Amino acid sequence: MALEWTVLIVDDEGPIRSSLSDFLEDDGFITIQADSAEEGLSVVKNNPEINAAVVDIRLPGEDGNAFILQAHAIRPDMKFIIYTGSTDYSLPASVRKAGVDPAQVLHKPLQDIATLTAAIRRALGETD
Repeated sequence: MALEWTVLIVDDEGPIRSSLSDFLEDDGFITIQADSAEEGLSVVKNNPEINAAVVDIRLPGEDGNAFILQAHAIRPDMKFIIYTGSTDYSLPASVRKAGVDPAQVLHKPLQDIATLTAAIRRALGETD
């Protein structure tokens, strides 16, 4: 039986946030949504049950990299999946130090959305 995980979705595009939330909930995750890094950080501070975040890089205000670094400082145990439309995105060393590796960087659009759930479950330590 799979564990029940809570995932924060940080993306400024409402339809993408909603679609990801619906898909993840159908796959057994609990989701919380935020439309900016600033809102996401407030959610992280107030919801200790969050296990992971799916983070867009291009956000209004602070970008996804800044969100990851600040959220990691608040919750070092939290895992992150980067979900970006930026084909030229390169994982900064500072974000790698926060525990994100290249396998946790996914590019929009995914051919198979199950790739996202698999990446989240791997990051959280679930095995197949």
